[in-house]
Amino acid sequence: MGGDLRFHLLRKTFTEDAIRYWIAELACAIRYLHSKGVVHRDIKPDNILLDDQGHVHITDFNIATHIKPDKPLTSHSGTCAYMAPEMFRNNGYGVTVDWWSLGVVLYECIYGRRPFECDNQEELKKLILKAPIKYPDMDPPVSPACVSAVQGFLERDISRRLGCGPNGFALIQTHPFFRNIDWPALENKRINPVFKPSSDRINFDATYDLEELLLEEQPLEARARRRKPKRRKDGEGAENYQLIEEKFKTFDYTIFEKYEGWVNPVTKCVADPPGWVKPAAVEVANQIERGSQDGVRSNSSDINNLTGISLDNRIKT
Repeated sequence: MGGDLRFHLLRKTFTEDAIRYWIAELACAIRYLHSKGVVHRDIKPDNILLDDQGHVHITDFNIATHIKPDKPLTSHSGTCAYMAPEMFRNNGYGVTVDWWSLGVVLYECIYGRRPFECDNQEELKKLILKAPIKYPDMDPPVSPACVSAVQGFLERDISRRLGCGPNGFALIQTHPFFRNIDWPALENKRINPVFKPSSDRINFDATYDLEELLLEEQPLEARARRRKPKRRKDGEGAENYQLIEEKFKTFDYTIFEKYEGWVNPVTKCVADPPGWVKPAAVEVANQIERGSQDGVRSNSSDINNLTGISLDNRIKT
């Protein structure tokens, strides 16, 4: 109803108050997922939906997964521009990646672009791992508290990243950028969102969504399909398998037109008619053949007498 966050970010800029509200609600949602042992791994504006009142909701759990404290994740899953650096270090990662992704979303909301952008994924990974983050001058200027929050989420050291650790959410709540939020009221939706989507128009762009579907560069890790185990040729069903391999021939629809060995060229029969064919029908076929060979028109009245069916002179040679 309210569209996704990407749709709105492409059309206008938003105040820090509106952005603060979104990030706070998203932080509550991420904390809840982590409390259930779920890591989302693809937090981005495209996967954040607004309802008709302006509350934000995380969607698309296609690559979300359950995580165990003693078993780090290792796959490179998500959209590269929003992936945390620990994903590329090949040492395993956990729920910390969602807080980094939230930082990328916050940066994009404030500055209108992502902190790291590159057409080549390998180069983009290098930027995420080592490149310094630039904070452009904006008009109006971005508040120091907001910049501090962005820096906190985009901290490469997970032990210092905002939101991470046993007291991570409490550090978000007490951060200067979020300090004035009534968190219990926020979680119970008792605070009205700063931005409310228009109810007079459709809040999505069908053309853009289709282009994203067709052109986006493999945002998700492909999941291996479950395949049925192949039967051994020398095991169960081997005899039938061999029979099919030897006897089954590829169907060729042109064979009928090319065949010249007809027993009866008129009826296109390759052998004598089976016994269940009515004699009258056989005689009709023979009479048609004789007429064809003699070059004379078949006598339809004789044929009618044989078959008892009026052919209306439609059998011609």
